[in-house]
Amino acid sequence: MKSGFKCKIVSPAGILFEGDAWQCSARDSQGAFSIRAMHRDCLSLLAPGCIEVARTEDDRTKFKIGRGLLSFRENRCLIVAEPTS
Repeated sequence: MKSGFKCKIVSPAGILFEGDAWQCSARDSQGAFSIRAMHRDCLSLLAPGCIEVARTEDDRTKFKIGRGLLSFRENRCLIVAEPTS
């Protein structure tokens, strides 16, 4: 994928999303942030709320989570999320 990256969101219930993404947006203790292709490596503890995965600028899907962990490395994003209570 030229202008995107691989993204996977997992929870104890199973895989919530797996596929190509143009952008992934979430919140941590510092506030909202977004990741796009070729972002520098990062690891973040996610705050409860919504994760938004955009396949394109116009094709977006939201996932409600409790807390979570986001890892971005080598143009791949992995999010391990707790379910909401």
